[in-house]
Amino acid sequence: MAAYGIRRHHLAASMTSDATI
Repeated sequence: MAAYGIRRHHLAASMTSDATI
């Protein structure tokens, strides 16, 4: 459960960074 949440958060952060750049 925690791993899934962390992975999801990482994915969201990656998308945000990509959009920002």
